[in-house]
Amino acid sequence: MKRLYAIILIFSFFTTTAYCAVSAAKVSVLGYKMYPNPLSGDMLQITHSLDIKQGVSYIFTISNIIGQAVYTHTLTDEEVKKGNFTINLENIKLDKGFYLTKLSNGSNNAIQKLVVR
Repeated sequence: MKRLYAIILIFSFFTTTAYCAVSAAKVSVLGYKMYPNPLSGDMLQITHSLDIKQGVSYIFTISNIIGQAVYTHTLTDEEVKKGNFTINLENIKLDKGFYLTKLSNGSNNAIQKLVVR
């Protein structure tokens, strides 16, 4: 009985590992970093490693904690090529607190927390 349990456990481990490897190969990850975070001024710098693809637009959104979009920016081809862009938040007047940022290309999303002091 113990031997059967050990065989099932080993089989389960290898099939799960293989499935994770295949799944990771299929998923395109949108990664980005924000500086400074926590934010205490008006300028937010975002760096990314996105690829320009024909017919794909990238959208950066800042939402409050209840999901209302307070800022939306569609990246230009130049911003995608450069690997970074800066947002001037002076006119938005974000209150102190937590916000969610999202980088999306329609089929994939990446979400991070932004803290405003």
